[in-house]
Amino acid sequence: MKVHIYFRHTDISRTTKNNRPEWFSHEKCFVNLISTVKNSKYKDQIAFNFIFDGPSNVASLDPLYVCFENSDINNKKIFIIDGGDQRKAWRECVKLVDKDRRAGKIGEHDLIYFLENDYLHEPKWIDEVFNLAKSNIRWDMATLYDHPDKYSEYCEHPDSLKNKNKKTIVFYSGSRHWKITPSTCATYIMKAKVFDKTKMILQLAIYDYKLFLILTNIFRVRLLSPIPALSTHCMASLLSPSVSWENLSNGI
Repeated sequence: MKVHIYFRHTDISRTTKNNRPEWFSHEKCFVNLISTVKNSKYKDQIAFNFIFDGPSNVASLDPLYVCFENSDINNKKIFIIDGGDQRKAWRECVKLVDKDRRAGKIGEHDLIYFLENDYLHEPKWIDEVFNLAKSNIRWDMATLYDHPDKYSEYCEHPDSLKNKNKKTIVFYSGSRHWKITPSTCATYIMKAKVFDKTKMILQLAIYDYKLFLILTNIFRVRLLSPIPALSTHCMASLLSPSVSWENLSNGI
């Protein structure tokens, strides 16, 4: 089994600057990600695809692009696309995954990780994903992000109110608890077979909450989230709880 990362990035000047933690930078998140891959015992089972949305002359000056180009990751590839906005870039990414799947580069039992450029990861996230894959837990997709808005007594974000009375089921993989969650953002892991079944929906680039209503209710997809989190979306009001992400971002 392999994990195929499809990391989506664009010129940082085009990215969201509001509601960011003081310690946040795209560079920190990327250096953290590269480090987790290089230090994992499963590093030879990771295929890292870097997708840059923008002109090649801009990409060549981008710090994340340069970092990736100079990294000594074993199995890596760079794609330059002309998406222009998030939805178009997403569609191009889905096309790349579908092309790799059809070419046999993504095996039947492999995992696909769609990843945005503003996520910070726990050091052992890869180990935990492999432990989940080896467990007897039934799942189709997984987010590494533990959404704080799923905890209405803890989170003040307005979205937490709609989750106040929702129930879930918690599983144990042998090293981490995982719960069923109704939705996540546009960063998640899915089994190759599930991609095959849902790619026509994914290509529509539907807003993430509506997308997961379709995936969970119509396609009966089971989405899991870890407790505590293995990553966080770096938005100041929506950081995954129970982890000192600032310390992690600073390499502490």
